[in-house]
Amino acid sequence: MSPLTLMLLLFYECFTGASVRPVVSFLPNWATVFYDDFVTLTCNLDPNPEKEMRYFWYRDNEKMNQYDQSITIQSDRWKHNGNYQCQAGTSDKSDAVRLAISNDLVILQAPPSIREGDSLSLRCHSRLENNRGKDQFYKNGNLITTLASGSVYSLGNAAPHMTGTYKCAKLSVSSSVRNSKDKRIYVEGAGTKPVVSIKPQRSTALLMNFVTLTCIVTSTVPERWWYVWYKDGDWIPKEQKTFTLKHVQEKDSGNYQCQTPGSERSDPVRLDVEWGNFYWENAL
Repeated sequence: MSPLTLMLLLFYECFTGASVRPVVSFLPNWATVFYDDFVTLTCNLDPNPEKEMRYFWYRDNEKMNQYDQSITIQSDRWKHNGNYQCQAGTSDKSDAVRLAISNDLVILQAPPSIREGDSLSLRCHSRLENNRGKDQFYKNGNLITTLASGSVYSLGNAAPHMTGTYKCAKLSVSSSVRNSKDKRIYVEGAGTKPVVSIKPQRSTALLMNFVTLTCIVTSTVPERWWYVWYKDGDWIPKEQKTFTLKHVQEKDSGNYQCQTPGSERSDPVRLDVEWGNFYWENAL
């Protein structure tokens, strides 16, 4: 990286009070696809002072042999399921974005993440040979619209009240019906930022040998279905609001963050594990 680029990145971090973090986008913009479908992932960094920048890709924290800004994945292997992150040069890792591969006959497709104000569209996608007929879309068990088969259902700009459990049904010309599985769609306000709490707190002896982390969110929408956790910027396989690290070791030291679908990532909270005791503090 050139000295000028480094200066621009440092200026950006100081001015905004935040580190530079890219965003992963999908094309087509669906989080669930069929086996053998193609999906292009792009690592977007704004601002990007160095136009010719090397990119790094990760799936479930495993570094991929990919160094271009955009990568195309043919979902012909189940290993392509996973949480994807990217880096642009020396940037922080992006938020994790999950790609799911399905072998169902009918799936409801939605964007991988939805924030308030985003354009929200759904599609009822099928591997059925007879794809003529109608598509029906349901929210919380209630029919909301019926469209021609293969149509994309546009709900307009996403708002928190659109949060709910959705599914779709394929109605063939012979009147047979095939339903997708339920899909939980969560629309989060763009400004919401959760907070990580760690217990026991400062200077507690490790006699109990466990630490509990909780993702605390203040929101007008009470129900949440899953959470995303990070340690030192890497996605970690925890989806619940609260989890416990049992028999804490020095390797568990690090900066912990959490996120709900569509929300900002929380500020990092540092856990330091030492021989005989541990303490925690805000990482900022």
